[in-house]
Amino acid sequence: MKVLHYSPHMQPGSPSVLAADLACALQAAGCENIVIAPTGELLSRLHIGGVTHISCNRPNMLTAWREIRRL
Repeated sequence: MKVLHYSPHMQPGSPSVLAADLACALQAAGCENIVIAPTGELLSRLHIGGVTHISCNRPNMLTAWREIRRL
């Protein structure tokens, strides 16, 4: 199964922490996860969990859609 996560920012103390934790847990369970988000402090958590990160400097849904179409 493939799961795509979109987050407008990757900073501690935000809902992005839940997205990062969910992506890492699903990755550990054998699902392929991709996170589209700008770089931030939680990025190291994704890399440790083996989650693919696609950097998106202007985090809005239109930009995210363009990144998704590239996949």
